[in-house]
Amino acid sequence: YNALAGNDGLGVVPDVVEILESGEVELLFFNGMNDVIVNHVSNEIALEALPYSKVGDFKHAKRQIWSGGLPGTGPLGPRGWLKSAPPLHYLKIAESGHMVPMDQPELALEMIRELLGGRIGGAKEQRLG
Repeated sequence: YNALAGNDGLGVVPDVVEILESGEVELLFFNGMNDVIVNHVSNEIALEALPYSKVGDFKHAKRQIWSGGLPGTGPLGPRGWLKSAPPLHYLKIAESGHMVPMDQPELALEMIRELLGGRIGGAKEQRLG
């Protein structure tokens, strides 16, 4: 905790924009739709306000139903909604709160598989190492 104390209050927007502008890495932001700590509406608004040269593409991207690699829909409807304008992606996971991997472990794993495999929103495959 003390080792990171100097980082409190530092924003990451410049770093995020630098990564997006490079076009070398796909960035996926995600939220559980039932998260009462970090709400998904404000996060989408924040992403749409990034000072990034292609943010307009993201703003105008159509939201798509995300199946999580599973057939059909979940018991209460779609498993999530994805908005993408590579290299920027935003996924809202249904029936999940703040801890998506705890609430929806299968969907969280599929989300990472799709991101790294280049199958999320037209993303390119990630090269590790």
